[in-house]
This record gives sequence, structure tokens and C-alpha cells, in this order.
Amino acid sequence: PIGFDKDIIQAIQYETVLQPTVKHYAWNKSMGQTIVTNRGVNWEKAIKVPGTVITPTSYSTTSEMLYIDTFEVSALPLEDFGKLFIPDNVLANEAQTMGYALARGVDTTIANLYQSFSASVSGTAYNVELTFANALAASRMLRVGGLKPGMDKTFFVISPQQTEAFKNMEVFTNSLYAGQAGIDNFKKATLAQSTTLGATIVESMLLRAPSGGGHDMAMYAMDAIGIAFAQEPQLFTDWIGPDLGEMKGYKQAYGVKRSYRTVETPGSPALTDAWAALMKGV
Repeated sequence: PIGFDKDIIQAIQYETVLQPTVKHYAWNKSMGQTIVTNRGVNWEKAIKVPGTVITPTSYSTTSEMLYIDTFEVSALPLEDFGKLFIPDNVLANEAQTMGYALARGVDTTIANLYQSFSASVSGTAYNVELTFANALAASRMLRVGGLKPGMDKTFFVISPQQTEAFKNMEVFTNSLYAGQAGIDNFKKATLAQSTTLGATIVESMLLRAPSGGGHDMAMYAMDAIGIAFAQEPQLFTDWIGPDLGEMKGYKQAYGVKRSYRTVETPGSPALTDAWAALMKGV
């Protein structure tokens, strides 16, 4: 006699953590496939000389588009006769992994945008560990761009390899101190608190990894990337008469964009994405 254990040796699944780091736009049917967001321009001041009329100014502002252009499905055909012999836990696992496929796809789409950020921390390179100075440089770029990391929602997205690299730095963990002092210092450490320089540290296994190795990492404000779902991941089933079975799976429809805003200079319509910085590393 043989028997099957009720457990399943699950395939590796990485935690999907990048969706909460970007701005989510509301969508409804009246918007169709495009969400338009207006941009503002800082107004200029003018001198008013007594006895003269004022000269008003006006500016042509631009808009930013977010297109709902990604439609994804993860599904399987399941005949009734075949289903008779498939354990319920196997069917449940298949449904769960189909949902994971969609969630994973969104995270990788977001991670692939990092390489197109205009700002990149000088001196960083693939397969080279980031230093605390690199993080300082990224934070400085964001602050110069008008952000206040810690007050504005800001994220520092790194790879697991980089997490370990930071743990080797005393400036992050103070782990070289012995005894209770070392324990106290570790509790105060950056990685223990999951923040640095006002940015929330997010570790992702789904960052873009170029063919030569290493990962694209980044520090950015939530508003630097926008996402909108016209269809959140939703389970569907469809009966197929000739096959005497059903098609079962998950579907989603969404769009992602990088976001630009006008510069601080009064009256200037120039655009910048100074709320994000790319860092190449391990």
C-alpha cells in the first residue's frame, strides 16, 4: 500500500513587498484606460511700482498619463474526470501559486523601473557592495529634490546580499561591542529598526538582476512611481462543455508609470524625477 502525505513541498516563493512602496491611484470605469494627472507650476512674483498696473503671468501646465495597459492571466484547464484523482490540497496549491504569479509580476514590473531613474549615485557598480556613503549620497539627492525623508514616505529598496553587506558595517549595527552594550547598540541599529536616513528599508528578492550579476537598488519617494488597478487579482472559472471541465485561474489589469513634476524654479515647466535615485550593487 502507498499513501500521500497531506503536505506539499512548496516551490520557492519570494515575498512581494514593492507594491506598498508606490503610489496607488484610484480607478473607475469613467476613466477608461487612461488616468490623467495635472501638474502644477510654481508661480513667479513680480514687482508692483506705485502708479503702474500689474502685469499678470500665465503658464501652460502639462499632464501626466497612466495607461492601464497590462492584462495578465494565470490559469489552468481542469477536466472533471481528471479532477477526480487530484487531491484537494494540490488543487488549492495550484490556485495559490497562480495568485502568486500575478503578484510577483507586479513587483518585477516595479523593480524594472529603477534602471530608468534619471539620478544615479556616482561610483556604484554591479557586484560591488553599497556603502553608507552611497546611501548618504542618495538621501542628499532626494533632499536637494525637495523631499524630507522621514516626513515624506521614502523607501530604500535593497537586495538580501546588500542587507548582509550593511550588517558588516559597524556604522549600521555597532555589533563589535561586547556584552550588554553590544546588545543595546544592536537594538538601536539601523537595520534592526528597518530605517536609515529617514527611509524605510525594504528587502526584495525580486529586484532586477542584470546578466552580469548584481542588482538594481534604489531610494525613492512613494510618489516617484504610480500604479492603478482596473482589475485587482480576481479568481475566475469558466465551464467548457466539450471538454467536460472548467478553466480556472486569476486575472488582473493594471498600469504603472514613473512620475515627473515641475522643478522648483518659479515659472519653469521643466520636468524632473528628482525624488528617486538608482544605486547599482550586489
